[in-house]
Amino acid sequence: MSQYLGDLDNFDTQRQYKHTLNHLCGMLQAQPRQVLVDLHPRYFSTQAGEETAQKLNIPVMGIQHHQAHFAAVLAENDLLDAREPVLGVIWDGTGWGADNRIWGGEFFLYSRHTMKRVAHLSYFPHLLGDKMSKEPRLSALALAGLHPEALRRLRPAFDEKEWNIYLKMLAQEPALYTSSAGRLFDAVAALLGLQSVSSFEGEAAMRLETLANDYYKQKGLMKTPYRFYRNHSFDLQLLISDILEDLRRGKSAGFVAARFHWSLAKSLQELCEHLGVQRLAFSGGVFQNALLTDLIIRELGATHQLFFHKQLSPNDECVSFGQLAYAICKDAKFCAPTKHQKNHYHVSGYSG
Repeated sequence: MSQYLGDLDNFDTQRQYKHTLNHLCGMLQAQPRQVLVDLHPRYFSTQAGEETAQKLNIPVMGIQHHQAHFAAVLAENDLLDAREPVLGVIWDGTGWGADNRIWGGEFFLYSRHTMKRVAHLSYFPHLLGDKMSKEPRLSALALAGLHPEALRRLRPAFDEKEWNIYLKMLAQEPALYTSSAGRLFDAVAALLGLQSVSSFEGEAAMRLETLANDYYKQKGLMKTPYRFYRNHSFDLQLLISDILEDLRRGKSAGFVAARFHWSLAKSLQELCEHLGVQRLAFSGGVFQNALLTDLIIRELGATHQLFFHKQLSPNDECVSFGQLAYAICKDAKFCAPTKHQKNHYHVSGYSG
């Protein structure tokens, strides 16, 4: 993997990406025989990988973003050859899904080199592309726009023109849906009045975590989680309804933030019982949230084996490594080249 390069939406970072790739290939005298890319056709890394494949006349393989995340944490914990099932909890902001929807709240089951999506957070409208990731108010509107209490709380975050346009959009069939856990955190932060527009992606979630952590330090743990996991699915409308009911009853923002975090941790316990799994692995930017991670360890650590990243970040820096790990699992010939032949792969991830 390369050093961390940064956001590949930035032109200077794109130029540095190409320079670093050429430098590493030259220094290591590496000649790729296959290129691995993200499924999203508009990512710079995908386009750069496809250009490389075309230039070298070699095959290219698209790998789903969250499966790459899962493969990365599996590989870091020496679980690629696992026979006992491992449940992957992969939560982040955005990744192009195999069903042409935006994934981000995903659950995969892995064993014997096979990875299967077994659950996800319920879909909700994905509004205005990348604008949604920078404006938590849009996530809240998309997720809670059918609730009068939510509309009342969100109205001050929009001017009159915006409000009319966005309500018309919500009344139409969405062009795109998402299961993003990152946007769920944004939505809850906006409903609590913490952040309407962010200066960077993840800012609202960080403020929500801080608020919840401060509450736990003062008041201790919750007693009752929000309704969330029901009939073997994760129903975000149930969760949002409970949150809005707490707010209507005058519960503090700190109480709601803390109960929200704890409910996410508790829901994993129920899914594990349903699937009969004892081992879980976590990846995705949401797991930079130290409070959520601590609550998961508290709820599941004594009864389950939990695996987290060790040297890599759960954020997208691990995706390139995960793409390679996924390819190794996907095709057995990658695992065992003959003694006369070495395989070399260019991994075209976000920053590696």
